[in-house]
Amino acid sequence: MTPTDPPSSSAQVDALMASEARYRDIVESAFDAIVTIDHENRITEFNPAAQQIFGFSREQVIGRDLAETIIPPAMREAHRQGVRRHRNSATAPRIGGRLELIALRADGSRFPVELTVSRVRGMDPAGFTAIIRDLTQRRETEALAKAAQEALAESGRALGAMNTELEERVRQRTAQLEEALRELEAFSYSIAHDLRAPLTSIDGFVRSLDIHSEGVKDEKSRHYIARVRASVRHMSEMTDGLLALAKLARQPMRREQADLAALARSAFDELREMEPRADARLDAPQALPVQGDPTLLARVVANLVQNAWKFSARMPATRIQLGSHLSEGETVYFVRDQGAGFDMQYAGRLFKQFQRLHASTEFEGTGIGLALVQRIVSRHGGRIWAQAQVGQGATFFFTLG
Repeated sequence: MTPTDPPSSSAQVDALMASEARYRDIVESAFDAIVTIDHENRITEFNPAAQQIFGFSREQVIGRDLAETIIPPAMREAHRQGVRRHRNSATAPRIGGRLELIALRADGSRFPVELTVSRVRGMDPAGFTAIIRDLTQRRETEALAKAAQEALAESGRALGAMNTELEERVRQRTAQLEEALRELEAFSYSIAHDLRAPLTSIDGFVRSLDIHSEGVKDEKSRHYIARVRASVRHMSEMTDGLLALAKLARQPMRREQADLAALARSAFDELREMEPRADARLDAPQALPVQGDPTLLARVVANLVQNAWKFSARMPATRIQLGSHLSEGETVYFVRDQGAGFDMQYAGRLFKQFQRLHASTEFEGTGIGLALVQRIVSRHGGRIWAQAQVGQGATFFFTLG
């Protein structure tokens, strides 16, 4: 081009050069292989991605027959026939569509590719450009996914068989445990029931001695009589607790509306009447409705309020609180006191039969009450736990399922 060329021709040349530069940048930077052939099936474009995928340099393949270069021998004739068939057809079904076939690398290895073929505009006779993507990694991933899916399915089948066997074993074991529990409850009930008669007799004889103790001059003997009567009374309370536990397992449960606040006030009023205290107060809402067995829930509330009352006996004031709050979408009920409290390291013993955290010389009791409460709460599908600090009181929390 010379300075005498018309300005319009110069602008066209500049635009053409800029367009070719953009095209070259796109081809050179593409992640997919771009291969162009002329009307004689000779390679005229082979970009860097094609060099990396097929293992040929550009100098090795420019001008070479495409079929002889990257098409496996068994497929070369079919490739040539396809090119001839579509060269003069603008509506060939494979032009512009996605194809998957096997290609050949420089080292002779074969690998799966996906390609899209388009006719090169401005080339006469017609040439074609193919954009080619290596499917090796995709196929390996698909194979791994398929293997993993098959392994997962096999694991699922094996797990299903194991679950079936485990469920049957659990069913059998559960049936055995239920039968053993029924036998144990029947035995406990029988023992507790049968102990009542001799205990009543012993208490009767000792009471008779106590009544006619004018003949007993020895102060030590009178002390022994009192000790025997206290032990008999304690044993009677324990047998009553065992009977209550045994009966609880047999007692059918009904669900209807109950009011924990009303139950707490009733238990508190009874305690205040039996053991008047100058400064005693129950803080409870006007109503605290729940669904459950009213009779069983009355025992739960009464026992917790009685415990709070008992362990507040040595405090200047008795403060008992009944309330509830939501925790992670679940209603949690609680009974709180400001009494003696207990050491949390022994909290695991709270709900076991005959387990006590205080000496009988400090606070009387049998160790049955909280075990009974825990069973009633469990029968309602709930759970019970406690938080406490020595000298600062205790709080018992429970849910009802």
